Amino acid sequence: MPEPSMYKFCWVAFNLVVIIGVFAYLFYVPYVLKKILAKIEGIEKFIKENHLDK
Repeated sequence: MPEPSMYKFCWVAFNLVVIIGVFAYLFYVPYVLKKILAKIEGIEKFIKENHLDK
């Protein structure tokens, strides 16, 4: 059995990783979604412009 202090340290470290991961996810995902949405809007505009040209 591991010592209680080591177990506690592992649990705290695990929680810190999870919290950092959640914050990174919350800040990173909206940034990526904005980039993807901008690309999709650009593609839609491009398609509409091409259809208007025809």
